[in-house]
Amino acid sequence: MIGAAAAAHERWSSDEAERTWTFFLGKREIEVKSRRESPFHHAMMNQGRAASEEPLDESSAADFLPMLGLSPAERHELPLQVVSTGLPYLIVPVTPTGLEKARISIDDLESRLLAVGAKFVYVFDPEAHEGRTWDNAGDVEDVATGSAAGPAAAYLLEHGLVAGRSFPLRQGRFTGRPSSMSVEVADNSDIWIGGPVAAVAAGVLDTGPRR
Repeated sequence: MIGAAAAAHERWSSDEAERTWTFFLGKREIEVKSRRESPFHHAMMNQGRAASEEPLDESSAADFLPMLGLSPAERHELPLQVVSTGLPYLIVPVTPTGLEKARISIDDLESRLLAVGAKFVYVFDPEAHEGRTWDNAGDVEDVATGSAAGPAAAYLLEHGLVAGRSFPLRQGRFTGRPSSMSVEVADNSDIWIGGPVAAVAAGVLDTGPRR
């Protein structure tokens, strides 16, 4: 969404310093703000208010650790918890060593996550505000995951680990492509996620007839 807003700003509103866009995704209306910051754009997406489930019980939490290549010593003292701003993530708080060692080590993680109401896992060092996530097979690690950043931000807020209403979240370091996502918490508790956006490619969609 933030990329789409930046592209729309460049194409249709390049003479305006700031714009607000409304995107329709299924039945949701998603507000995105964009502004020019030459040579880039900066865009922020409103993910709304987070919904948090009750923390996992200790038995369930312990079961997830070996699925992620982790030992009990590499778990942070905070609870494992499912949080959603549209897509539910299981937040797994870990130590710095745990963050470095984490990997998906089972073939059926997706079904294990569904059993606790989550779609994906976010292994998270809450002290450093840094996380990691993969596809559920563990084949591809993401560099910057907006859908996970909202739940991670809400988790930090719920557990009192941020003092202000604006802070960064980090991801991608272990892929060699470190990223930083901006978080802004509105007065109504909506969570905005975004950052700088730059075009890296362009193309033309050919919708003409095929022979």
